[in-house]
Amino acid sequence: MPGSVKEFNYAEFMKGLEFFSKDDTWLVCRKCCKGGDGRPECEIRNCCQERELDICFDCGEFPCDKVKENTRMIERANEYKKLGQDEWLRQQIEKANQGFELHTEKYYQIWAREYLPTQAPHRK
Repeated sequence: MPGSVKEFNYAEFMKGLEFFSKDDTWLVCRKCCKGGDGRPECEIRNCCQERELDICFDCGEFPCDKVKENTRMIERANEYKKLGQDEWLRQQIEKANQGFELHTEKYYQIWAREYLPTQAPHRK
């Protein structure tokens, strides 16, 4: 592909993939709000830590000014309250295991790690 599509910067694309594949990247939260490991200045995570809440959906002031414009987050909170924490988390884990990414709300299949460049399946 690098030779076929001139507008595509393969080297930059690979840098991006490498960044997102790291377990310690701050860009993607892999834990709930209180124990979050995402962006250090995340206003929501800092609030949860101050209030000792695992997730902001449990806050008596939810939805507050920090999230009131985020309709999708409010929908997730309603689902969380309806299902209860244990069932909601079980469903989120199941979705993640199927390749669901919360921020884009899409399912992804990652094939790149299955083959080393020298072991890629031959195409006809």
